[in-house]
Amino acid sequence: DYTGEFTREQAQEFLAERITHTRKKNASGTGDKKLTPEQVANEGIKDEILALLSTATEPMTLGDLMEQVDGIKSNQHISALVTQLKNTHKVVRVEVKGKAHFRLPTAEESAE
Repeated sequence: DYTGEFTREQAQEFLAERITHTRKKNASGTGDKKLTPEQVANEGIKDEILALLSTATEPMTLGDLMEQVDGIKSNQHISALVTQLKNTHKVVRVEVKGKAHFRLPTAEESAE
């Protein structure tokens, strides 16, 4: 029962239990997590983006990518997917004349 006050030991015990519970919960979520159909489609689109960038001679804008990749629904959609690729270090964002462009990382950038 909660009486309004915790001893230091009670607080530490409570927090230790919560930490254990949270770690167990997080560990169980990292397995063969099933992707939704939308997520599966997005993985395919990200593969297309990477393939397109691998053949590009210059960094590409989001607009360039939107025109050439099938399945893109909106500016927000392409932006979200490219951001995910950037966050996993699969693409690099560069500024060209003040506008965001994207390319694959160089060997040196991949090693970092």
